[in-house]
Amino acid sequence: LMDATDKHAVPNLLPLRDLNWFGRLVKEDGTSIQIPLYPAEHSEKNVKLSCNINTDGTIEGTMVANLSNINAMAFREKFETLTEEEQRTKIESDFTNFEIEQLRINNLDNNYKNVQELVKFNAINQVDLINDKIYFSPLLFLTESESPFKLDERNFPVDFATPWLEEYRLSIKIPQGYTVESVPEEMAIGLSSDLGSFIIKTEVKEDKIEVIYQAKMNKAVIPSTLYPELKKQYEMAIAKQHEKIVISPTIP
Repeated sequence: LMDATDKHAVPNLLPLRDLNWFGRLVKEDGTSIQIPLYPAEHSEKNVKLSCNINTDGTIEGTMVANLSNINAMAFREKFETLTEEEQRTKIESDFTNFEIEQLRINNLDNNYKNVQELVKFNAINQVDLINDKIYFSPLLFLTESESPFKLDERNFPVDFATPWLEEYRLSIKIPQGYTVESVPEEMAIGLSSDLGSFIIKTEVKEDKIEVIYQAKMNKAVIPSTLYPELKKQYEMAIAKQHEKIVISPTIP
């Protein structure tokens, strides 16, 4: 499959406007068959973040994001005509109290490679300082604020347009003189028929906190019969994101 009218398209990667369930292949003898238009491969967003938390509550670090397939296509459409300053402003607007010190974007003009963002950043107001203890969410500024699914019932399928995978790996350095008091319990939940899953895991390794969060949908379209389950699991995953890691001063 190919849409030659879109400069960001590549073979077997159609733009979102084309993804209308099925196409039809008409053969020379007049017969025809349906052709599924949805991509078979996951569109991925993989983020690696390494940062230091300072005792005044500020955060500084680096973040590398890799985007594939439709995610990369959508990024190119939004960013290719922007100046570097406009790109910086647009990325900063996706997060709260987040400032980019350095930015590099690789493969913006190469449709056959993943888009890669490399960001050096600092952020404020990402932690709570209470009675000498520091409280913060495992995903910091990457935490989702709320579930996109508000309705109690749904009569139509949930159309994600593509199977997708989002994975965040964070390495958070504990400030000197502090120890980890508590972290959220691990969570792993899955939709029926292996349609999707949510995983979050937090581990303490020496002077660092390692966090892995993965959300995955294996089908582009989730039937309405599974909407209550999907809604509940989204809510559980986001609630887990909002649980706090607690670090406290080391007792002499």
